[in-house]
Amino acid sequence: MKKELLKLHRQREAIDKRIAKLGPIVDDLAALSGEPLSRELAQRAAPRDLGSMGITDAVRLALKRSGRPLPPREVRDQLLSWRFDPARHTSLLASVHTILKRLVRSGQAEAVAVLGGKMAYKWVSEVGRVLASLEYVDRGMGFKG
Repeated sequence: MKKELLKLHRQREAIDKRIAKLGPIVDDLAALSGEPLSRELAQRAAPRDLGSMGITDAVRLALKRSGRPLPPREVRDQLLSWRFDPARHTSLLASVHTILKRLVRSGQAEAVAVLGGKMAYKWVSEVGRVLASLEYVDRGMGFKG
C-alpha cells in the first residue's frame, strides 16, 4: 500500500508539472495568435477560489504549478495574472519575498541560485519532504544517542 501511494504521489507530481509547463505555452500561443483560450482552459488557468485564498496559499499554488524555480517577481506576476487583489498589501512584492523565505524555512520550498546570483524558489513536493526526512534520519541525525 505504501509503495502504491508513493507511486501515485509521484505520478500526480509529474502530471502537475506537465500541466504547469503547458499552461504558459498555451497562454502565450493564444496571445500570439489572437485566439482566445477555450472557456474550459481559461477556467482552469486561474484558481477558482482565488478571491477567498490568502496570499500564502496563492504563492504556494504559483510554485506548485510552475515547472521551474520562480524568482519573486515572477511569483508576483503570476498572482497578478490570476487577478489576485494586491490592494490588501502595501507592497505585494515585499509580501511575496517574505512568504517565500517562510516557505523555505518550513521546508515547503527550496531557494536556488539562478543566473546573475539572484534567488528563485521551487516547490518541494510532499514526496520530496518525506524522502529528505528519511535521508536525515538515515544519516543518524534523527536519533538522540
